[in-house]
Amino acid sequence: MKPHKKPQGFSLVELMISLSLGLFISLAVIQIYLATLKSDKVIMGNTEIQENARFALQVLEKTLQQAGYFSNLKESRQEFFRNQANQWANTVFTSSNAIQGFDATETPVANQPASASGTDQVFIRFVSDAAVLGIGAQWYDCNGAVIPANTAIQMGFYIHASSGSLNCVSEIPGVKVDPQPLISNVSDFQLLYGIDSTNDGAVNRYINAPDVGTGNHWDHVRAIKVSLTLASSIPGLNPKLYEKTISLRNML
Repeated sequence: MKPHKKPQGFSLVELMISLSLGLFISLAVIQIYLATLKSDKVIMGNTEIQENARFALQVLEKTLQQAGYFSNLKESRQEFFRNQANQWANTVFTSSNAIQGFDATETPVANQPASASGTDQVFIRFVSDAAVLGIGAQWYDCNGAVIPANTAIQMGFYIHASSGSLNCVSEIPGVKVDPQPLISNVSDFQLLYGIDSTNDGAVNRYINAPDVGTGNHWDHVRAIKVSLTLASSIPGLNPKLYEKTISLRNML
């Protein structure tokens, strides 16, 4: 009868090597997981910023292009705005211009909302009618409120002083509409105005709001260059700058 061999386990050295290998593999897996998690956050943050920028610039373009719209061929826009001064009682407009911008360095005027420090504001006005998109088609402001036909309306954009959101505000006579935040995490909002100083329909130069006002050029604005700096709700990502030049087709 052969003697039985004693079962042998791992030696201490083998056990130490096994534990070391297991720890090394675990650390590698954790590192890969953390890198993937960080990468996912970066992708999500950048996607959030890009989607906010796309939406904001789309709303800004659609709204600002309505500046100066007036379909009554028997009366000039400026004359209508002067004759309907009662409709502008609660707005920032005091003359017959269809667009009004404000630089962060300027003293606020009556009915101008408070905005984040160092950011600009822009307001437009136009007159709705029932001929757009077919007879009886309704107009809506950027808050979704119905604009009555043949009504003068002001719409504007600014960065809320405390929340940092890009707000749209409208003033419809007889309709109470609260400012509506469009996107959040807006770091900066700057505007330059393309001026046609030679009345040939082309922009000659871009200047800021105080220079437009000093030169009495608000009726000569043909385009607006918008600069939006957006941050993400995910910490650690750098803000991104987005720019767009918007032609004001009704001001040509």
